[in-house]
Amino acid sequence: MIQYEALADSIRALEPSAGSTRLICIDGRAGSGKTTCALALQELLPQSSIIHMDDLYHGWTEDLDDSLATRILEQIISPMLVGESSKYQRFNWFLNDFDDWVEISPSAIVILEGVASSHPLIRQHASLSVWIEIDPELGAQRVLARDGEISENHIENW
Repeated sequence: MIQYEALADSIRALEPSAGSTRLICIDGRAGSGKTTCALALQELLPQSSIIHMDDLYHGWTEDLDDSLATRILEQIISPMLVGESSKYQRFNWFLNDFDDWVEISPSAIVILEGVASSHPLIRQHASLSVWIEIDPELGAQRVLARDGEISENHIENW
């Protein structure tokens, strides 16, 4: 069980890792509770912003590899390093394409949550990387309960 208060206290004590920002990566298998963790932390750390990896993937077809991490570095982390706003294009799962742009103003804490958020190219700029473990079958059940049957074939490949 995650002790959110203690985790938030630890985050407050961290040094910035991306310019003046503490980048916190919350990673783990699908259905492990990464978003729940990020939202609980944001409640305790009101100066924080959350970026969901689900908004950054290029649908179900993109590998969780260096190309995804490089796009995150270019659009989100590089501007942080120099104290500028980050801007990324959000993936629209219904259109199966990227559409609107999202701007993240410089913030004391940015929480990047989702599968592959702790990719080595990203993690090198993080103040903290958190891994949430779950049994893969339980995680898949949670995803299917949350997203419905439409994701059943995809989650098996994921």
